[in-house]
This record gives sequence, structure tokens and C-alpha cells, in this order.
Amino acid sequence: MEPNSRETGGNALDILELRKVNKRFGGVHAIKELDLTVTQGTVHGLIGPNGSGKTTTFNVISGVFPPTDGQIFFGGRDITGLPAYEIARLGISRTFQIPKVMGRMSVLDNVMCGYFAKTKTEAADTFLHAPFRASRQERAMRERAMEQLAFVGLERSAGRWARDLAWADQHLLQIARALATGPKLLLLDEPTAGMGAEESARLEALIRQIKEQGTSIILIAHDVKLVTRSSDVVTAIEFGAKIAEGLPEEVKNHPKVVEAYLGTD
Repeated sequence: MEPNSRETGGNALDILELRKVNKRFGGVHAIKELDLTVTQGTVHGLIGPNGSGKTTTFNVISGVFPPTDGQIFFGGRDITGLPAYEIARLGISRTFQIPKVMGRMSVLDNVMCGYFAKTKTEAADTFLHAPFRASRQERAMRERAMEQLAFVGLERSAGRWARDLAWADQHLLQIARALATGPKLLLLDEPTAGMGAEESARLEALIRQIKEQGTSIILIAHDVKLVTRSSDVVTAIEFGAKIAEGLPEEVKNHPKVVEAYLGTD
């Protein structure tokens, strides 16, 4: 089915909707009949113990691999099974629990790479037009990349090799690169992993700023306090299935959620 003929669905205020999504890897049922709706302009927390299917959910949403069955709608458009590059161009960007940066490139060049998904320059332009045309575009991308680095607090590190950044700053770098694509929906996978209290507080403030700019967010974090403070709605999953959903404090204290994290006697 052609992308422009795909069935539309969902409420106009919903930026993302998963309908009965399943993902199986052989005999492993990683996601089970998952329904998930993210309202535009909100932070939606996704919690669950290790192995619950949180990152698999991100992988399915972002097109790393398709769902086994079920449907995914983004902005009312069915994006089920679309490749990752096309989903990124539509406006979904993500980060990873273990930061994925291009270590042998500068911090600035890492962020500039995010703009190439949006640039209109074609390969033919590179060879058929005068060099100054590409240079103007490159200068514009460089300026916008510096703005993103300033936004996350890394402007002074622009010329450093990405591999030389501290762990927390590598998390910030991949957020800056993700924001460079101009996402409508940002998927944050454990953005405070390995951070101390001061670094986590800095990241929490950044999440609020991103939301204030109008970008919707899905936040995965083992730090339940971070999720509770940052999220408008929280969904809890275990073994790939939803076990609770609602306001952060309600979900945090839900008996099934407490049992999933702490177990039973």
C-alpha cells in the first residue's frame, strides 16, 4: 500500500497511537497486544522492570524493526512497517540508553548530521552547482547546530571529539542531534542512565524545556521519581503487556506496578 493511501486514524490531539501491537522474536513475545496513545504536547512516561519490552517498543515505533502485527499511527497516518529513515523524516527521533555518537567526529559535526535528514540538497547539486551554494547551506546548518549545542549546554565542547565527552555529555549530545531533525515526537531511552544527582537534575530541566518548545516526548527511565515529576501520563508494562496507565502518582502506587518492581513474598 502506498504511504499516501494509508488509512488514517486516531484523535486529532493524539500524535501517536499503537493499536494491539505485538512483536515476537521466535518464541519470545516481547510486546503483547500493546495499546498506547500519546497526546500531542505531553510527556508520556513508559516504565517497567528490566526485560519488560520498553526499548523494543521504541524500536518498533522508530522503525528499527516492524511489529509482528498491530498498527502504529503517527499524526493520524498509518506508519506500520515503514523504514526507520522514512519515520525519522516524518518527525520521530530517538536517543539510546547507551549513547550512540560518532566518536571520530567533532561534537558539532555529530549534530550537523541530524540536519541532513531535512536538507533539500541532492547529490546532483554537489557536482553541478557552484561550491558557494553548498557552503551557504553548510553555514546555515552549522549555525543551527551550534544553537542546539547551546540549548543542551555543550556549545563550549563543539570542537572536541565526541568520544572524549563524559558519559553524561554524550547523552546530551545525542539529544542535541535528535533535536536537530526537528522532531514532532522525541523518544528518550534512559536519558539519565549512569548520571549523578546533579546531572539528572540538569536533564530533567532539559526535558521540561523541550516540552515547552512544543515537542511531544515518550520517556523511558528506571528513575521512577524522574518519570513521576516529568510526565503527564505514565504507562507501565511488564513482559510486553500493559499493566497500568494514568497519572504518574497513581501508576507509581498501583499494586501491579509495585509487584512488578518489588515482587511478592
